[in-house]
Amino acid sequence: MGAGERRVTVCSLLADGRILAGTAGSTPDGSGRHRRPRGWGVGCPQPLRTLHVERRHENALRVVRAEVEAAFEGLIPGLNYSMTINMTNDSVNILVQDGIATVELSRPHARNAWDDTLGDGLAEAFSDLEGRVDVRAVVLTGQGSVFCAGADLVAGFPTLSTGHDDLRGVLRRRFHPAFLALLNLPQPVVAAVHGPAIGAGACTALAADISVMSRDAYLQFRFARIGLMPDVGAAALLTTVVGPAKAAELLMLVDPIDAATCLELGLVSRLAEADTVVSESLELARRLASGPSRAYATTKKAIRAWSWRDIPAHMELEAELQQTLTRTADWAEGRAAFRERREPKFSGR
Repeated sequence: MGAGERRVTVCSLLADGRILAGTAGSTPDGSGRHRRPRGWGVGCPQPLRTLHVERRHENALRVVRAEVEAAFEGLIPGLNYSMTINMTNDSVNILVQDGIATVELSRPHARNAWDDTLGDGLAEAFSDLEGRVDVRAVVLTGQGSVFCAGADLVAGFPTLSTGHDDLRGVLRRRFHPAFLALLNLPQPVVAAVHGPAIGAGACTALAADISVMSRDAYLQFRFARIGLMPDVGAAALLTTVVGPAKAAELLMLVDPIDAATCLELGLVSRLAEADTVVSESLELARRLASGPSRAYATTKKAIRAWSWRDIPAHMELEAELQQTLTRTADWAEGRAAFRERREPKFSGR
């Protein structure tokens, strides 16, 4: 986005009761270009009303929804707008319908790799959903053939005055808010792992309460392949589930963990065929959405209190330790090997 532009959300109320929304750029006077909302194509009915909402607020989704409901109130009697709004930013789509929020990673061109936009979008989405009484279950999935390829290494990282990459700052800004907001959701979260989940993507999938994994998908904690240690809670999560010895094997040897092994180790809840992962996840979400929501929320709190009891402090420790590795020759070699698509040759320095 160029200088002087701002973010706006374009919301259109359709005659059939749907509300489509898209994030776009606008010039300061509001006369700039607006992207048409997602789902807007041939045969889509003309809108009854369109609303442009500026996204300057700290919690833009919540503010946008409130403004949309106020603007569209009464146009269709009896319609519960808060349950049908489809919000999106450039990298995250959210569809709330029938008590279920589907949160979709939407960077298929980058294998849903986690950049700042994706991190901000997820943090905002999860924070917004936490306070929504009309949302009783959440499904987490991704566009394209990959669930999430982890951190966006192609985009690179900001550097400090010392010349070293600021991985500590990236973890604190890009990953921690979204990941902790996901863990803090009171609603049951079902991950539809339809494709590979790598690095931070694997951590994101495993942070769900229930996970449905495609039989041809896999998890992989590839941090060591680029000369780094695991972060985004990977060490804590794996040690809790599989014990320290197996966790060390998975994190150090970085072999892909196929779906059958994931199920055997307790890393996922169940397996499904590739073409039914999302539908089976939605069916689970429907069951959960019709259940005792407060009992589920307190069950989650009890589980998290044991398995993730010190996760904020642990993630901060990860960030500090990860930063020390930015000064190593192995990190420089791992990053170069990734960019050049070759096997790394680590020196241990």
